[in-house]
Amino acid sequence: MIILLCWQKKENIMELTIHRGTNEVGGSCVEITSNTTRILIDMGLPLDPVGSFAGKTMPVQAGGKGLPPSLNFRHRKIDAVLISHPHQDHFGLLPMLPAGVPIYMSKGCEKLIGIATFFNQVGPVQNRIVPLKSWEKIDIGNISITPYLADHSAIDAFSFLIESEQKHIFYTGDLRAHGRKKILFDTLLLHPPDNIDYLILEGTMLGRAGELCMEEAELEEELVRLFKGGQELFLVNCSSQNIDRLVSLFRACVRSGRQLVIDPYTAYILAEIHKVHATVPNWDWNNVRVFFTPNSHTNLLAKDKTLYKFIPAKITIEEIQKERQGLVFKMNRMNRNILKNKMMLPGAQLIWSVWNEYYNAEEAFWKTQNITPIFLHTSGHAHSEDLQRLVKALKPGAIIPIHTFHKMQYQSMFPENNICMLEDGKGITI
Repeated sequence: MIILLCWQKKENIMELTIHRGTNEVGGSCVEITSNTTRILIDMGLPLDPVGSFAGKTMPVQAGGKGLPPSLNFRHRKIDAVLISHPHQDHFGLLPMLPAGVPIYMSKGCEKLIGIATFFNQVGPVQNRIVPLKSWEKIDIGNISITPYLADHSAIDAFSFLIESEQKHIFYTGDLRAHGRKKILFDTLLLHPPDNIDYLILEGTMLGRAGELCMEEAELEEELVRLFKGGQELFLVNCSSQNIDRLVSLFRACVRSGRQLVIDPYTAYILAEIHKVHATVPNWDWNNVRVFFTPNSHTNLLAKDKTLYKFIPAKITIEEIQKERQGLVFKMNRMNRNILKNKMMLPGAQLIWSVWNEYYNAEEAFWKTQNITPIFLHTSGHAHSEDLQRLVKALKPGAIIPIHTFHKMQYQSMFPENNICMLEDGKGITI
């Protein structure tokens, strides 16, 4: 096993710098520079320092919520930014990008970033958006990029193959092998790109050994079993932006004869994604109802007049009380409090379908309601065994850890590979 010092002769023409992400999950930002072209892959917001991840506090690194200290736009312009997927730890700093720099991303990614902007979750992005299509190579200066559609919890996530002057870099972004699109991971293993010099490999799940790796299809089956076997109102806490999970939830409702109740924010997301992917369930499909949750998201939609198109699917709190045994209610904090005030929580069953650690902040509330959750979730990231399969297929000259708190584990995971350990802001010449 060899650990590279990550230094080569200066006459080589490509430079690679991870501005943020070598020692944390989140805030990813990678720069690749040739003698004529400079691109960034992702401009992520660091995660908040709340709770813990794999036993570590989520850090806000030097530079805080601003740009990484090593990244500046004053001395040399950026030719383009590529965004791998629509999670804020990969795109959240885009509002700080100088005007005139084009941003390349998938259509689904563009939709969700637009949604985040509309709901004031991120500042406005003024730059021109250039759509990327799966497996269609593009050229930016003398750098070629091929997007590989990846299985991830975010819609239309990409990995990237970067080529310049006969050098090949593969950036995984965030990916997994157990979602609704796991065939994409299997296809990558069967038909990997050739001659990868450097593999920039995410390692989110390292340090979480033993965590259940349920496939999304298995999760759907378990939902069906629960919904068919219970006579109570089911409450499900899951992310409105996890489209795979919403699809699983909808399908389980159809298969069990239940109706899915969502809030206007979720209905808006489904409506926007449905414009790009017609197979994604929409708010106006059978088995879907919309509860007009009184919160800031609903107020924004009312101000925009968009809210009123959801009226045909509207369900009232009285109807929920009457029909509760046939409903699955996608939960948020406001809905939770409304049900509590209406004395509708007794007898309900909570399904916790986000990362288990997030339950810590809500445990006290649910205990007062005498409700014990069923934890039913699966990660958006690849487990170590799948990362090992990926490395075996790609056969990289060297592996660069990113998006992990546990990069030293790469040495034991990949004993036959060269591991190139980088630090934030410290570049290498390829």
